[in-house]
Amino acid sequence: QLFAGLNELREKHPFIGEVRGLGLMIGMVLDRPAKPLQDICTENKLLCIATAGNVIRLLPPLTVTAEEVKQALGILERACDEWSNTLA
Repeated sequence: QLFAGLNELREKHPFIGEVRGLGLMIGMVLDRPAKPLQDICTENKLLCIATAGNVIRLLPPLTVTAEEVKQALGILERACDEWSNTLA
């Protein structure tokens, strides 16, 4: 569900180049530095990390529920929308 939701987000935001991962370790490759997006997510209570300069890494626990995934995707979508508005 998380991987599919991130791919939907990729279709909406052209700065997301690729969604990749293994198991629950998932990364979104961006076409620009990821730190500003990490900061917005953190302000909205979603922990993620900017790695390799342009990758947002998500690593939810094995006990993550479908509702928690839905909440995380909502926060991430709002963060991407907010970040897009600052880039325009």
